Amino acid sequence: MKKTQNKSEEKPKRTFSPAQKAAQKKVKQVNLEAVKSIYEAGKAGKPIPTWGKSLKAASKKVYK
Repeated sequence: MKKTQNKSEEKPKRTFSPAQKAAQKKVKQVNLEAVKSIYEAGKAGKPIPTWGKSLKAASKKVYK
């Protein structure tokens, strides 16, 4: 049996600029808001919005 080599070489960690970090944070907020809106609609017995519609509404809410 051949021994497989471990890929112990670690890739250098990627560093993000503050603007990139802020943009990532906003994207996470948009996704969270979209999931919340779908969850709340289902919980309340209302018609569940599609992912696209809830994302659009959430992005308007977060970016304004």
